[in-house]
Amino acid sequence: MLPLHCHFLVHASILLVHSVALVLTQFVNDPANCHYVLVSQSSKRAMGSLESPNYPSSYQRPGGGLIHCQYAFFAEKKTERIQIVFTHFNLYKKSRDSTLGCLGLDDRMTAYTRLPDGKTIEIASFCGEKAANNMPRVMSSGESLILTFDTRTLPADRRNQSGVYKYRFQYFFVDDFDMKYGDRHPDHDCAYHFTSDKAVTGHVYSPNFPGLYPKSTVCTYEFHGTGKEKIRLRFNHFDVDGTLGCEEKSDYLALTNYPAPVADKAIAKFCGQRSPPLTIQSLGRYFKLIFESNELFENTGFQAVYSFIDTTACASGISDCSACPCVENNELGRIACVCKDGFVDLSSPYLDLSTELEDEFLGRGEIDIEPPDVSVASAATLPCCCSASPLVFIVVVVFVVQLVRRELK
Repeated sequence: MLPLHCHFLVHASILLVHSVALVLTQFVNDPANCHYVLVSQSSKRAMGSLESPNYPSSYQRPGGGLIHCQYAFFAEKKTERIQIVFTHFNLYKKSRDSTLGCLGLDDRMTAYTRLPDGKTIEIASFCGEKAANNMPRVMSSGESLILTFDTRTLPADRRNQSGVYKYRFQYFFVDDFDMKYGDRHPDHDCAYHFTSDKAVTGHVYSPNFPGLYPKSTVCTYEFHGTGKEKIRLRFNHFDVDGTLGCEEKSDYLALTNYPAPVADKAIAKFCGQRSPPLTIQSLGRYFKLIFESNELFENTGFQAVYSFIDTTACASGISDCSACPCVENNELGRIACVCKDGFVDLSSPYLDLSTELEDEFLGRGEIDIEPPDVSVASAATLPCCCSASPLVFIVVVVFVVQLVRRELK
């Protein structure tokens, strides 16, 4: 049974009025024939669930025949997006080889979205059997999303394979791309700013993370520190589609220390096999991330932990293992411990111990790392362990590099 906060319009046009556009879309609402139209109400976060015909038994239509289901979702507010989360997914697939993708006779679920320019494009197509935790979350690029389910075979054709063929999913009308951190700029759909007075540390990520990021979307994330604060990012995940150089046909994540483009200060772009360093620190109290996706492909995006660091704590000098890390004054501000004469750094590997270690990750298109947990209280005083023994330092670095290489194989 559908929740009361969604309503249906039978054989009618749906008129969606936004502050910047008037969208007139006609869909037929006929639940008996698996056609649904759902519209959010801006007064609350709308959500619900839908499932395949004849659920929880194998899908089939009364009297037999092929099945065509259509689920049309429309958001009332310009800042709303539709998010789909599958909780069960097992569709008939003629070949049991899941690596072959969706073939001609496979039943399938396809998601479409309408872009801001009115163009409708396919987000993704799914078939076969997938565990719920392996099905990516889907999000619309604009205020509408269409799901279609089509069978290519009759029930008699599916009798040769065992199992129950069915699906179930939850839908959510989410505001602000479901971002939990930062404040959205009132004049932009996906522009957020972060300040240390709101949260000293938190998470920054691509829209819909860890699901597929929406196509044709531009998001900006601006960090504003105070006084001598700097911004530190520690990347835990990076999976952004793109080609070498992150050219025109690539999605990308850009990093810059400047609020506006500066001719002699190139913006660093990362995509595909070019991943950002695991840890980055700003040159000053301002830092900006720009994420842009095109309409070609979609991946799971990026996720990082941000921290506002009070760099004045490093001014007194480094003397032992209880001191904090200082930074080099280079373009992206990579972290480096500064030890007094005669001592070398023995810090944890997530602080970019060596170029060789970093290069291991730069060759990967996706990073999934479990760095040490950093609490709010300790975020500004990460340990910088210095030792008088260069030999011990070399042994530790070699061990860490070998360990990472083994994990990547």
